[in-house]
Amino acid sequence: MFMNHDKWKALSDKNKEAIMSVSGERFAALAGAASTKEMEDALAEMKQNGVTVVQADPAFYKTMQDAAQPQFDAIHKEGHRIGVDTAAMLDDFVIEAEALK
Repeated sequence: MFMNHDKWKALSDKNKEAIMSVSGERFAALAGAASTKEMEDALAEMKQNGVTVVQADPAFYKTMQDAAQPQFDAIHKEGHRIGVDTAAMLDDFVIEAEALK
């Protein structure tokens, strides 16, 4: 969910709490887990239809992680600016994704 920062600040604590109980980090973790499940289901379907799946070389994976690092740094910087614990959010995403395996 996206909301104007000034409108968010104008909400009562009760309303903020109600919104955050179904959105924010919790929603991001649920959405991430659902996305992971969809990707896994699609991969299984491709394999069933004869698509050859090749495991990426660990060096390639490391190169991709390194290339993505500036985006993660920007996410953490913005999260700090708006008061969101992005490290915890990403950790929750990984935990939820692993739970689907």
